[in-house]
Amino acid sequence: MNFIIFINDDILNAIRQIPDETIDIVVADYPFKIRGDKKDYVEFIRRTGDEFFRVLKDGGNLIIINNPANMFYTMEHFQQFLFRSMIPLKRKHRFCPNKMFCFRYNLLLYLCKGHKDNWNYVKEDDYWNIEYSTGYNGHPSGLSTKLTDRILYYVRRKGYTVLDAFAGSGSFLLSSVKYGMNYIGVEIEQKYYEILRNRIDGVPFGYIIYNNPQNIQKILIGKKS
Repeated sequence: MNFIIFINDDILNAIRQIPDETIDIVVADYPFKIRGDKKDYVEFIRRTGDEFFRVLKDGGNLIIINNPANMFYTMEHFQQFLFRSMIPLKRKHRFCPNKMFCFRYNLLLYLCKGHKDNWNYVKEDDYWNIEYSTGYNGHPSGLSTKLTDRILYYVRRKGYTVLDAFAGSGSFLLSSVKYGMNYIGVEIEQKYYEILRNRIDGVPFGYIIYNNPQNIQKILIGKKS
């Protein structure tokens, strides 16, 4: 029986409940900033990168989305992974940081843990004519399911478990269940967490749904065995 787990918490708190090597795919559509300065943000990225490596199975995939400047400042903290591909994603509105050209794209990065990864290789170009963000039901940067379907297409496998570290509006939820995968969605903001939970209307019959469960280890270890 497939499962969906919703967690209303900070990713660094939530991920402590997840045992080592129990996740097949981590999706990290990072916030562009957090409280504090750039050093705090880079440290946050470093800590999440280490945790993602810990929970991923050997051969598991990490998918990162961030803006170009943040990618530049934080890439050193993902050197334990292997590179697979980088895709530019069109922004709906440009973003103009101080003393930089305006960003019209965010970047999508495919990484893997170990040499025997789950990459469903297809020979095609590294540019997709799909808009990064269309907004959804009050979430200003909600991703389109057209985009999230394509992102997961290359790493999908029925029965896999996806950890969506910054779940937002829940587009990766719908794409995960479309491909028959389990889903763990973590969202710190209460208003977006409610949007995420309400998207279960698009989930087919046959999924067990947990809201802030106390037994994540039991669920995941049971599946692993």
